[in-house]
Amino acid sequence: FELSNFVLSIDEEVWSVLSQKEMVIAALEDGRWGMAILNVIFPFHKILPFWNDFFSLTGLAFFVFLICWIMNVFGGDKLGMIFFAAIFISLPINAYVLMFSTVSTKISVGMIFTVLSIIYSLNWTFSGNNKYFIAACFLLTLSTGVYQSLCILYITLIAIIIIPQLMLGSFLNMIKIKAVIVYITAKTGEQNDKNNSNTEIDRGV
Repeated sequence: FELSNFVLSIDEEVWSVLSQKEMVIAALEDGRWGMAILNVIFPFHKILPFWNDFFSLTGLAFFVFLICWIMNVFGGDKLGMIFFAAIFISLPINAYVLMFSTVSTKISVGMIFTVLSIIYSLNWTFSGNNKYFIAACFLLTLSTGVYQSLCILYITLIAIIIIPQLMLGSFLNMIKIKAVIVYITAKTGEQNDKNNSNTEIDRGV
């Protein structure tokens, strides 16, 4: 590992002292059973040059792509999506997490599980199909099993997506209410004008 991955990282010595089985056990001891499962299903081989860096960054980029796709579905503007992608990709916390070479690839997979859970949650919200709800819960459980903090990411992203829609809905409702009030006021004024005209005609007669 040290010969094929000579970038500065954290916990890289673990690759030299622990076997794949021991890394699975270590993940279970930390309560990260999802990460243990990924270690078994996807044994990212430690001698592949820069595999952890490549897979982690690719997973992070795909995560941001899916978030932008959701924003596009909800009518987000391109400038806003570019701004979000640039800000999120450059967050210092991403660089900090990716420095942990033993978990970085799995966390990227967990982030993808999280955004897929959001997609299924939104599908369930609008369609009412319980299959989407089950899939969302399953994926969110997996992502939390990979890294517990990802449940906070789920809540934050849901809030970012839903709150503007609620605010927009309230704004549109206010416009509709004002339009109704203006319409009623205009009709009332027209009726009063007609009544006044009829009164003047009656007086003239």
